Amino acid sequence: MRKIGAVKKTKQITKAMNMVAAAKLRTTQGRMESFDPYASKFAEVLGNLAGRIESDIHPLLVKKEKIANVELLHFTADRGLCGSFNSHSITAAEKWVKEKEAEGLHCSLSLVGKKGKDYFARRGYDVHQSHTHIYGKADIAFINQMAKEFIDRFLSDEIDELYMQYSRFVSMAKQEPTLVKLLPIEP
Repeated sequence: MRKIGAVKKTKQITKAMNMVAAAKLRTTQGRMESFDPYASKFAEVLGNLAGRIESDIHPLLVKKEKIANVELLHFTADRGLCGSFNSHSITAAEKWVKEKEAEGLHCSLSLVGKKGKDYFARRGYDVHQSHTHIYGKADIAFINQMAKEFIDRFLSDEIDELYMQYSRFVSMAKQEPTLVKLLPIEP
């Protein structure tokens, strides 16, 4: 009898935890969906501005004559148990790095997330920097610091192009690896 009662209580607790997780997911999804139009419009405006002004007006618009060093800012999770979220992202990033290296370019990585860090470091890739366990803790100061480092490295010709690769949320069942060129800023 006690075992039946324990199983029922466990089932009740699991159901409550599931409801809390579903509520958190809906809240996060709502925030993300409300931010999408803003992010899209911002990218459109920035691209339009970059296309209308002379590239010598601002150094972040200047395309380097010879591309030799590229960097990929890559995002993964710190933990597993999230289906193909990490594996698809890592596979896409590794494919991109190999393509760039086949073009004769030196490719370095800046990694956010333990899964990506562990994967690429174990395989001997050039990892410039890595940040783990920052989700939920990263603030605007941290983001500004990272941006400043990338800009300084771009302006000092340490890197010629900077790309960002992350998993874009499509639905609960699907996240698409997405690549965006960050520097130089282009229309």
